Amino acid sequence: MSNNYCIFLYSHSDYSDVWDLTFGQIYKHVNLNEVSIIFCVDKLNDYKIDDRIKVVYYNNSQIYTDRILTNITNLNYDYILFLHEDWVITDNCSNEYILKQVEFMNKNDILHIRSYKNYGHSNINPDIFHKDVNICNIPNDSGNFISLQPGLWEKNIFKELYSTKCHKPNILESKSNTIFKTKYKNQFYYELTSLNAQDSIMFPHIHTIGYGRWAMCNDKYNKFDSLLVEYNIDKKIRGYYNRNTGEDVKKYTSN
Repeated sequence: MSNNYCIFLYSHSDYSDVWDLTFGQIYKHVNLNEVSIIFCVDKLNDYKIDDRIKVVYYNNSQIYTDRILTNITNLNYDYILFLHEDWVITDNCSNEYILKQVEFMNKNDILHIRSYKNYGHSNINPDIFHKDVNICNIPNDSGNFISLQPGLWEKNIFKELYSTKCHKPNILESKSNTIFKTKYKNQFYYELTSLNAQDSIMFPHIHTIGYGRWAMCNDKYNKFDSLLVEYNIDKKIRGYYNRNTGEDVKKYTSN
């Protein structure tokens, strides 16, 4: 069972300035001797990554979905914990808990478990709440039935999702939403934590980038600002905006 899932991390070299933060947090909070990580990227540009992380490459001429699809087709894993580089882990990742979820997915024909409850979900239906693994059904009337936030995917359903030709993740979410919630009933779930992603047991995290800039916000545990300091990141270089107020600060340039 330990080899039945992997963490599949997608990125592009345009976001290499985020990698110190992404991988620094992974090294702190993921046991690389227990968990397999695959890093999908166009090029590394001499960036050094722990040898225990497998690097796979895509061609920049490919559209977003094809870049991922070509690299997951032959994976020797039945389940994928998928994320982009800007979903940064903030606390220890429980391999034991994930393996329990994977086993439950396998036995109960569950295709996806999102790492936390998203906005747009209705109240808990006790008939489709699995207390032993702390997950609840994503209702089919949810406006966010498909989300590319960190979560576990059965590989074949993930391949089906990424067979949809799209240039951007948000377009893929929107385009697939109606199709998948019509086709799949009671097979998509979320981890029953609060609305705060940092409370996830599967993959506690914060979303750090939006519209290509640092997405500043008053996160629950005030970790984002301290992480920027810890990894010596000058937010003015990439630019930033305030997710709470909508205030936009453009990329800093010195003339």
